[in-house]
Amino acid sequence: MKSFVFCLALVGLISLQTQGQVSSAKQQIYNQYVEFNEQMAQASQNIIKCLHYYYKSTQAYKTGKKKVYRIAPPNCSKYQLGVTKVLAGGIPSLNAQVQAMWTLFKELREHEKDLNAYCIAKTYTQDNFAHSDKVLTAIQKIFDQLQAKSTQLQQDLINLVAQQYNTSNPHQRLAKQMREIIDVEDKLQTKILFNLHNGKFEQAHGKLRIENIKQLYGLLAKLPETNNIAIKGLALSAYKRFVGTLQGLLNSRGKQWNRSAVGYQRTSSFYSSRPYTRLLINEFNRFVKDSKWAKVYLLKHSRPSYRFTLQKPIDYKQEKPVFQAFSDTPSPGLSLLNHPQPPRQKAIDALNSYIECINRSIVKNDDLIKYINSMHTALQQIKQGTRKEADYPHYFSRNYFYPKSLFCKVRQLSIALPTSYLKVLNAQMDQLEEVLKEMAGLDYGLNHYLKNKDYQKDNFTKAQKVICRYQYLYNIFDDKRSALVTNIYRIQSAYPAHKKPLPTATTRDLLRILDFGKPVMDATHVFLRKGTKDAFNEHLADSLVYAFYNPVMKLAFDKKTYRSARKAHRYIEHFVKAAELTNQGKGQASAQNISQLYEYNVLVSFYNAAVNSSKSPLFKKVRYLKVLSLDNPCDYKSSQTNAKATNKKNNHKEVNMTSMQGFAPNNLMLLLDVSGSMKEKNKLPLLKQSLKYLVNIMRPEDEVSIVVYAGDAAVVLEPTSAAKQTQINEVIDQLRSLGKTNVKAGFKLAYKWMTKNYKENGNNRIILATDGEFPIDKYIYKMVGKRAEKGIYLSVFSFGNNDKKYKSLQQLVEKGKGNYEHIDSKNANYKLVKEAQSTQIK
Repeated sequence: MKSFVFCLALVGLISLQTQGQVSSAKQQIYNQYVEFNEQMAQASQNIIKCLHYYYKSTQAYKTGKKKVYRIAPPNCSKYQLGVTKVLAGGIPSLNAQVQAMWTLFKELREHEKDLNAYCIAKTYTQDNFAHSDKVLTAIQKIFDQLQAKSTQLQQDLINLVAQQYNTSNPHQRLAKQMREIIDVEDKLQTKILFNLHNGKFEQAHGKLRIENIKQLYGLLAKLPETNNIAIKGLALSAYKRFVGTLQGLLNSRGKQWNRSAVGYQRTSSFYSSRPYTRLLINEFNRFVKDSKWAKVYLLKHSRPSYRFTLQKPIDYKQEKPVFQAFSDTPSPGLSLLNHPQPPRQKAIDALNSYIECINRSIVKNDDLIKYINSMHTALQQIKQGTRKEADYPHYFSRNYFYPKSLFCKVRQLSIALPTSYLKVLNAQMDQLEEVLKEMAGLDYGLNHYLKNKDYQKDNFTKAQKVICRYQYLYNIFDDKRSALVTNIYRIQSAYPAHKKPLPTATTRDLLRILDFGKPVMDATHVFLRKGTKDAFNEHLADSLVYAFYNPVMKLAFDKKTYRSARKAHRYIEHFVKAAELTNQGKGQASAQNISQLYEYNVLVSFYNAAVNSSKSPLFKKVRYLKVLSLDNPCDYKSSQTNAKATNKKNNHKEVNMTSMQGFAPNNLMLLLDVSGSMKEKNKLPLLKQSLKYLVNIMRPEDEVSIVVYAGDAAVVLEPTSAAKQTQINEVIDQLRSLGKTNVKAGFKLAYKWMTKNYKENGNNRIILATDGEFPIDKYIYKMVGKRAEKGIYLSVFSFGNNDKKYKSLQQLVEKGKGNYEHIDSKNANYKLVKEAQSTQIK
């Protein structure tokens, strides 16, 4: 009885495993049709190549460029199709399609025999290949029909199997996602024709290529992580290889897209990515084969049949970048979420994709700097009369482009992040790309300007304006990059750390050195951007430098990277010696020595490469952008290349909506009117939103406090560092409109705390936010005036009617030596940041 129950349970288990999927016998039948389709695709490719050699000889005979005494007929019948075997599958609808395809192949054979007889009789000497061209046109139509029938056969097979699809089976779910990727690639391949003139597949250009890359990146982002799928063994290995092949395909195709605006791109660069398409199908079919070990029977996939064209290759012209001047707009503030668990690998990959894109952009911009400096030097010499012309008769920089494909990748992979993070980071990435687009447009225009020798007409006036614009864009790019990287690091710190240790001792040492070196590089970057001399003296010559450079040569570098590591070590060592002499009063470290510290980027590259190869949950590091420093760069008539461009001057008087760099530490207090009239959307709620934006870009040394006055005055937020953003935001969220106002008590309390927390050489400022006038006695006027003389200033944000003139508030501002601003939804963020940037670093 027990044995009977056991057998019954075993049968039931087997039936559950095979329920909702194709059986083994059915799989063999279906896959015979797939194999026939693949045989036909291979045969079509061989026949087309055979026709190419025949067509090539006919063209040589026609033009007479090459002596051809006899035209060899095409011998293309070396293909074998298992028609009888596949028809034995016994599926009427599929057999009818196979018969139709086999009929078309028979027609091909007849046309081949016709050309054979035509060449043997040498009839081409009489009709100049008129009959040959007619037959090739007929063959071309047959291949068009074959591709359509091949695609339809594949789709019918997929539909048959889909009827038995089991959503609970991990193999079937994964196979469905993988097939979606292959289908996208198949649609592209059906639009790529083999050209009989040059024997190459044509390229995918413009929208066709861009749409393919976007779709593939989107599907790649949706693929599950290897540690989150219930698949093991050989099938899991095949899936990993499939993902790696897809990434290789995207890298190959992305490089071509990036270089699409570069004149010397290779015409066959798309062809180099075709083997990846074949490998994708091979890895998928291997996944199908290896899934049998788990008793899961899936459908294979075959390539679509190929087509050819008789038209001459199209010489696609260089894609001219559309010039568009960068316009600075504020980015939304970032609010951190509470993450109880470490980040998943998808989230880590998404954040690392931002860093990878930034690093690749920095590399291209660093390469461009040497061309800009050389051109600027030449123009200065021409202006001074020591030089007659620039040594750029044709080109400025022939290979500048930015990684468009990586920006596309970032947007697709970012779906793994929370929506609030995604919106902020992608908005900042859009700003970065707009800067790079203008730089690419400037480069393209300057190349043609120099190549056409237009400088002979305007005496290099345009070149001078472009170089000025470059320096502005470099500074903007650096500020935007810094703000974006800050947000990325803040998001990383919001997640608990993984307990898994670093994979190798070399990786651990590199991470330690990079962390030690970061304060040094921060100070270096500020110094080279003409920051304060104090930053150099205070940070660059201390013990951090030794901690940075001493362990470098102890790392276990391989032979390929040892030379670069040695170079980095040597430059850092030179700087340390110069810093020692500076501290001893025997000399001064020059900008040349300081700029050598950018070899720090070599170590960043080593670390990021280790992260890629380790497959561990690690975050990458960001490179430092070299500083474009020119002597009196904007002493020309205009630094703008477009009349509509904004921010005409790049100086500290302009408001930086993404960073507080260059401005004095803030001791900022908001004195808020929270009476009942302030509850409207364009009043207190608007101010709360703007205050969150300001706190997001503030530094740890900036402090914010809030005093409210209604029935009574109260300190709802004591002076708090902007590093405690979560705490500040919680207080802001709790602000509510209450009732009556008590102005005098509010002023007394505000100035009491400002005096107590006064910052030397800082921006000590009270911002009174109200929606109307109120009685102001002499005591308040006197107190505001006295405190202003001691460095505590008062500004007023009016949320009332702009048509009314509140004279008492304007008089109060005059006493407080501040600003009177009317606030609405369009200027709230800007005005508040402007107040926080009222004082520059002295």
